[in-house]
Amino acid sequence: MRRALLLLLAPALAWAGPLEAGNEAFWQGDFAAAARHYAALTDAHPQSADAWYNRGCAEAQAGRLGPAIHAFEQALALSPDHEDAAHNLQQVRTVAVAAALESTSDERVVLPGDDDAGTALITAASPTTLALGFAICWLLLFALLALSRRLAHGRRTAAWFGAVLTGLASLAFGALLWGRTSLVADADFGVVTAERGRVRNGPGRQYKPGAILVGGVKVRLRGEVDGWRQVVLPDGSEGWLPGDEVSTLQR
Repeated sequence: MRRALLLLLAPALAWAGPLEAGNEAFWQGDFAAAARHYAALTDAHPQSADAWYNRGCAEAQAGRLGPAIHAFEQALALSPDHEDAAHNLQQVRTVAVAAALESTSDERVVLPGDDDAGTALITAASPTTLALGFAICWLLLFALLALSRRLAHGRRTAAWFGAVLTGLASLAFGALLWGRTSLVADADFGVVTAERGRVRNGPGRQYKPGAILVGGVKVRLRGEVDGWRQVVLPDGSEGWLPGDEVSTLQR
């Protein structure tokens, strides 16, 4: 796993205290203390992807995989092209899955990365990449259509075939971009931060228990009743988790 960025240039004096304290604790190996200081930093500056990245690194080193995945997910929600956050997210997910598989259970267990809350395909590429792919395919489509008018019959068929392929590709990029900006952007997501969260059929421990969600599982959020959050699992099923076992991803 890549180490924390350890931001050295604070954009405001308010950063100095928790940033310096977090950096010092991190390099001294007190990762739990570093995570607390970086948490104060993200509380004060919730829109800083780098601050969330630092927090994720400290949480991961402290062995709190659910909070680490939440922090990296939050960094990517704010900055989809954050390569270090994407790399570390994958690394921590791998560790979390391996740890979960080591424990035997006859119950249904949902692992981090399982279909990524049903949005894995839509979120596989950043909006910038999807928009660029759509624009390139769209321009290439019209270029091939224009070229086909000037070619002989045999080559014209090849140009038409290329135009069909680029047209289909532009539709695919457009559909993914639409899904990313409308379906995903309009939904509220959260990450399970408890080591293991048990979904129930209703908002309370008196309701029948269901699947176990390993820390780091990403879910869609619905309503909230008496401190319980209604969640949609990656397979589309619904349930309830205690509110303190899932953290919302801010946009």
